[in-house]
Amino acid sequence: MPAIDIAPFASDNRPANQEDDIARAARAMHQLISETPMHRDDLLRRQAAPAWLGLAALSELEISGVITACDGGYYSRS
Repeated sequence: MPAIDIAPFASDNRPANQEDDIARAARAMHQLISETPMHRDDLLRRQAAPAWLGLAALSELEISGVITACDGGYYSRS
């Protein structure tokens, strides 16, 4: 088998402050989410940030176990 060049996947082309933006968005999103499930579109509207940033924040919170994804695109605190 030929060797696979992973260099294009290993490089990080994101701006240095992008991770800080996601962390700030995750903190803001965490304040919006309660124990009552709320739809992601409503959360994104309330956060008033770019959709990619809000979705990244939701993903970070879900991966860390702080929030739970429910059926139909709803999220609630864990």
